[in-house]
Amino acid sequence: MLAPILSFTCEEIWQLFPPGRRECESVQLCDWPRAEGRYMSSDLAARWERLLGVRGQVSKALEEARDAKLIGNSLEAGVTLRVTPENERFLRQYAEMLPTLFIVSEVTMETATGEGAAELDVSVGRASGQKCERCWRYEADVGSDAEHAGLCARCADVVRGL
Repeated sequence: MLAPILSFTCEEIWQLFPPGRRECESVQLCDWPRAEGRYMSSDLAARWERLLGVRGQVSKALEEARDAKLIGNSLEAGVTLRVTPENERFLRQYAEMLPTLFIVSEVTMETATGEGAAELDVSVGRASGQKCERCWRYEADVGSDAEHAGLCARCADVVRGL
C-alpha cells in the first residue's frame, strides 16, 4: 500500500476508479489487505529471520569500518564471513544474494574450525576491482565490455538489452 506514503497521488488515482470499483469513499479509509494463510510459511520466515540476523551483524561491522575510515559507503566494502560449518551450509544457499542483502560489493566465506570458534565473525575490507558507473559496485570485470567500458559485465548486459 502506497497510500500512507504517497497520500495525495494515491487519492487522485483512487478517485479516477469507477464508483463501482471503489470499496470505500477514500483510499485512506480502506482496510489494509489481509495476508492469505496459504502464502504463509514458518520455514521461510525462520530462514529470513536468520538471514536478517546475519545482516544485522554485517551492518554493525560496516558501521565500525566506516567509523575507522576504512570505507566510505558500504558498496566500497568486501565482507568476509568466518562461520561454523553448519552456518556455512546455510549461507552457501544464498551466496549470490548476500552482496545485495548486505549492500556490499563482495562477500566471501571461510570455515571457522576448532574449539571456541564463533558462530559468525565478520571482517570488513575494501572491495577489489573497479567501481561500476551504473550500479556503483566494485567488480573485477569493470571494463571487460569494449562497448561499455565503465560498466561491470552484469550492467553491460542490462544496458545492451535496453
